[in-house]
Amino acid sequence: MLQLVGTSFQNEVVNPPPIVSRIATVTDPSARVQLPVRLLFHDRLAAAIVGAAKAERRLALLCRPRGADSEPAFHGLDPRPEELEAPGAWHFALMHDEGALAQLPPSYAAELERGGLGLAVYPDHGRDPDSLCDAARGALDGIAAAARDADWATDAGQALSDAFLEQRCELHYQPQVEAASGRVVGLEALIRAYGPGGAPLTLEALNLASDGGGGTGRLIDWILEQALIDLAKLRRSAGPGLRVAVNLSLAEVVASDLPARLERHRTAAGLPADCLEVEVTEQIYGPSLSHAAARLQALRGQQVRTALDDFGTGFSTLTLLNRLPFDTLKIDRVFVAPLGGPSSGEADEAAALVAAMIALGQAKGLRVIAEGVERAEQLAVLRQLGCELYQGNYFSPPVTHGDVESLLKAA
Repeated sequence: MLQLVGTSFQNEVVNPPPIVSRIATVTDPSARVQLPVRLLFHDRLAAAIVGAAKAERRLALLCRPRGADSEPAFHGLDPRPEELEAPGAWHFALMHDEGALAQLPPSYAAELERGGLGLAVYPDHGRDPDSLCDAARGALDGIAAAARDADWATDAGQALSDAFLEQRCELHYQPQVEAASGRVVGLEALIRAYGPGGAPLTLEALNLASDGGGGTGRLIDWILEQALIDLAKLRRSAGPGLRVAVNLSLAEVVASDLPARLERHRTAAGLPADCLEVEVTEQIYGPSLSHAAARLQALRGQQVRTALDDFGTGFSTLTLLNRLPFDTLKIDRVFVAPLGGPSSGEADEAAALVAAMIALGQAKGLRVIAEGVERAEQLAVLRQLGCELYQGNYFSPPVTHGDVESLLKAA
């Protein structure tokens, strides 16, 4: 998956040649003056950004490193982007086509997939020339790290698969609580797996396995089946309104048989469709976006609820909210952590940001859940901001089915 990591635009010159060639100039025909290439590049990019802002349209900046071959820098891309003359070790180009930005053409998607192209979008990834250049180049700078993560995800996925086949997995549940009343209205199902010696796999390993699609089809079916069976038991004592949320990776969301599998497990458990919520993360982007939209829409047709998890930590957040059918928005714990903290400046900034996220979710008619609530002070701020739901260790860490039953009876 493409990840944008900031780098410094000012440091793009690698092995700089002598100063004479570094300050290459071009002639501006309209003004008949000499301008440094760097300044002309900056001005053209800035002008394109201003034009996009006035037209209320998005703009993509593409980049790739200069190579030894003589082939045009963006050869093979259709539609062909507008190339910008730029100094240093990088080629840059602009793409203005709003339709192509909404659904990347195959040639662009293929280049992104193989790591041969950096892409940043105004205003999603930056609102000025330097930040857009940083983001586009950062996408390429992150390829090596992404490759390492892919290797780690493969190892973690194998460990998770082994644990499942050897029956070393279980589900834990973290309650989702009404902020105003303290009533438990939902549970998030979280897999826990253990090594051959009984040591638990780390949460980092489980997350890598999930993000990399490490869960096998049988493992996902087991999670769905077990979560719904447990929910059916809990609803007998907790009431019919209790729901369960299950996390799915991008690979699982776009699987063509997902709606049928969910329906099969729900029917077997004897539960209504609206008792189940599917949580997906902001990784849904690019060539898989249209497939994900179709699958999520099919789930909505079955009355299965959908949630956007880890809100604010990925990219193109507003694009996802506008294009995908969600019922719930989950604010990531990184934004919740500073709330009510000792640093008034940081706490105030966090409160303002969380307030904006809550307002956005409510404006779109979504339930809003704040994740990672660890302290009473955080909950107090969330109540003041009008957040509907929360989950976190302040109420309860993830616990087994038996412990959830005891917790619900005590509540």
